[in-house]
Amino acid sequence: MTDEFLFQDNKNHTVCINPTKGTLNEKPINELLLKADIDNKADKEYVDDAIAKEEERANKAYATKEDVEKKADKTYVDDELACVTSALVKKAYKEYVDEKDNEIKERVDWYHERTSKILKTKADTGWVSGCLDLKADKNHTHTIANIANLQETLNRKSDVGHTHTIANIANLQEKLDDKADKNHTHTSFTTVGIENILGTVEETGGDVLDWKPPNFPEGLTSDKNITTMRYIRCRDVYVMEDENKVKFTAQDLYDKKADKKELQTLKTEILQTIYPVGSIYTSMNSTRPEVVL
Repeated sequence: MTDEFLFQDNKNHTVCINPTKGTLNEKPINELLLKADIDNKADKEYVDDAIAKEEERANKAYATKEDVEKKADKTYVDDELACVTSALVKKAYKEYVDEKDNEIKERVDWYHERTSKILKTKADTGWVSGCLDLKADKNHTHTIANIANLQETLNRKSDVGHTHTIANIANLQEKLDDKADKNHTHTSFTTVGIENILGTVEETGGDVLDWKPPNFPEGLTSDKNITTMRYIRCRDVYVMEDENKVKFTAQDLYDKKADKKELQTLKTEILQTIYPVGSIYTSMNSTRPEVVL
């Protein structure tokens, strides 16, 4: 087994080291180290020249202190930006004003042209004469014959002095005969003693309930019994058998009955309203009294 080691230096030279002999490529190691140390010493002229070149390069590559101070000064930067902004704003205002000014000029020209055309038309006497020719003469009048169908329409109307009698109104007398006399009244009646009454009442939902009114063994001859019976019956609630299902009581129906005397007066007023004497408007009315009544 050999004590020598082979390797390559930075210049790709094969180097042989023998630690046992203390040689490097068959030369003493100490001698070689001393030579390498001397070779590594820098030449002073070379160093001075290198320093000068580096200073020159640095002066060209890097900014001066004054430049650095200006760029680092925030106030300086703000002032420069303010100046630039002010100039841009002034320019923008000028362009905006110029644009609006041109727009206003265009509108003025358009209105001026349109107004001139209108005034020229108005000033044209021929145009005015044409309009006047379309108007009717100030002394022009219409007669009945000039209005289409006017005479025929008037002929169908009743005479201003026309009046109606009961005989002239179809079925009026029959309708009046069917009415009750204005002085007619109902007489009260009495009953024998009622011991029991049974019945059924149908509710809104369709359910059927048994209903039994109170007994009146003494009949309905006394005012007290009549009042009590009226009170009970008026409290019964009935339901209309239609889609509305309206609920009502006997008292509701009683309250809706009209007074006969007041009804007769109302009929007279209605007839006088429909057929007043001497009214041409109402004589044209085709409403029949029996329909109204």
